[in-house]
Amino acid sequence: MDELLGKKDQRFPSSKLSIQPRILMPTSTLPRWSGDSTPRFVLDLAAQVRATGVDVRVLAPAFPGAASAEQLDEVDIERFSYALPAGLQTLCYDGGMLPNLRAHPLRWGLVPGFMAAALLAVRRAIRRWQPDMVHAHWVLPMGLIAVLAAPRQVPVVVTVHGSDVLDLQGGALERLKTFVLSRASLVTCNGSITRAALARLGVPEAKIRQIPMGAAAPAADAAHGLELPAERCKLLFAGRLFSGKGLDDLLAALALLDETDRPLLLVAGTGPEEARFQAGARELGIGDQVRFLGGLEHRRLLALMGAVDAVVVPTRNTEWVEAQGLVVAEAMLAGTPVIATTGGGAEDHIRDGVNGLLVPPADPQALAAAIDRVRRNPTRATAMAEAGRRYAADHLSWSACAQAFAEVYGQVLPNAQGNT
Repeated sequence: MDELLGKKDQRFPSSKLSIQPRILMPTSTLPRWSGDSTPRFVLDLAAQVRATGVDVRVLAPAFPGAASAEQLDEVDIERFSYALPAGLQTLCYDGGMLPNLRAHPLRWGLVPGFMAAALLAVRRAIRRWQPDMVHAHWVLPMGLIAVLAAPRQVPVVVTVHGSDVLDLQGGALERLKTFVLSRASLVTCNGSITRAALARLGVPEAKIRQIPMGAAAPAADAAHGLELPAERCKLLFAGRLFSGKGLDDLLAALALLDETDRPLLLVAGTGPEEARFQAGARELGIGDQVRFLGGLEHRRLLALMGAVDAVVVPTRNTEWVEAQGLVVAEAMLAGTPVIATTGGGAEDHIRDGVNGLLVPPADPQALAAAIDRVRRNPTRATAMAEAGRRYAADHLSWSACAQAFAEVYGQVLPNAQGNT
């Protein structure tokens, strides 16, 4: 128990780098504007590592309505154009590049222009800004762009997040991944699942650093802005709306619970199957007990996590693997009980019955039983939530994540603290 909950992860140093290195951070996932619901983990990482003595600039794809250059959270952002007219720049965002290509196969026609523009943009940024290192997010496409664009004297760190190493296995794309990972100076991954995938791709253990992406607790002055029933049990699902996230199973679990005191389910997120889920809730007879909220600003979402009785992460890890699960980390930091499924990244951090609950994937009955455990025993639920909060503060906070990446930068950069 002490090992899980009481000890701070010794991989995270408290000291800053002895120099102020310049890090160029190319990514295909970034908020398009302030308050955007696009996942912001790259922006948050960039903002946090600045506090460790790192000068960071982020390079991301353009999107209609997004500024070509701006500051978000005091981080310099530049967005490169890759298609004309600008309204065609829809390859990224709104769920990510791979889901967009699967949902809209015609967008494959944008890929050659995207790759050429990204390569040119990274080369231009390196030439103009002269960074000491490139830290690329996702093996494909930005990891490939980075290793092709960076001169040999500029080290490249590649961070994998899940789908980039777990999906599209075999064939030419897997050979491209292997090429990128072999050229990278170091590779970071967010959990044991991505670490195992890197090993299968032939990445030496000495070249891998396992660092979970950080998460934030709700801000003290943040409000979710929703009217919620005070006495009724409230559950939250947060994520992209497609079958792999397991919302089908959560809806079925909700329908199994006694309708006289059935919890209210709040669904935060957007995705290609939203209409199907709404229809499914109506068919199950629970349409008036499920609220689809759409995409919420991140501050509002975190505040909502702190206001509900449980956050449920019912991922079908047999269908689509959740490599880390940032929602799990965020819910833990909010001090809210977490119910998640086995087979994914949640198992790296949740000990069943200690700091959260784990159930098998695609098992509505197990989900329903876990929900009942939380709401029927509030004292035990509170104890689990507090244990989860303590664990996440030590291991999954942004300060811990930023310090871990500062250590990686120190290992890669020749003039950083600890190098000779």
